[in-house]
Amino acid sequence: MPTPGDVPETSQRVGDAGSAAETMPHVLGDVMDPVLKTLQLRLRTSWDLVSAFFLITSRDSANTMMDRFRTLAQFGITSQQIQHVEAVVEKTLETRLITESFEERVVLTFAMDDNHSPGTFELRNVPDKGYEVEVAMPGIIASRASQFLHEGFVTAFLPPAFHRPL
Repeated sequence: MPTPGDVPETSQRVGDAGSAAETMPHVLGDVMDPVLKTLQLRLRTSWDLVSAFFLITSRDSANTMMDRFRTLAQFGITSQQIQHVEAVVEKTLETRLITESFEERVVLTFAMDDNHSPGTFELRNVPDKGYEVEVAMPGIIASRASQFLHEGFVTAFLPPAFHRPL
């Protein structure tokens, strides 16, 4: 499996013509695209985790998110796990006294074809935007969960660590 470390280090110049140019790693350009594409294709058929995201901006969007989340029951998510996620979302929407660093996590278990895999539901405050939901789930399940991803959650089929700063 290719990793970012397998890619030769390159950089590109950014900045406007009137300022001193800064140098930053060339992450999503020509050099990295083949590595990301290979990773994405591999993750679509593996039990490794990928992240799917949803932004809650209102009670209606929270309801939509929960409707999509409930479709994961066909992939082993239990009614108790669904109820726990509903309670976390409801409590968060009711209190609204959330710090900028607020984060709530629910551990999930996915299952398909006698295989079981852990996952997570995370809810984070995005100041002045709403609440970000991240569901870490096996890539093979994300690739088959069309009702979950249809007009709801989005994924780039990348691992959770890809989205988090070091």
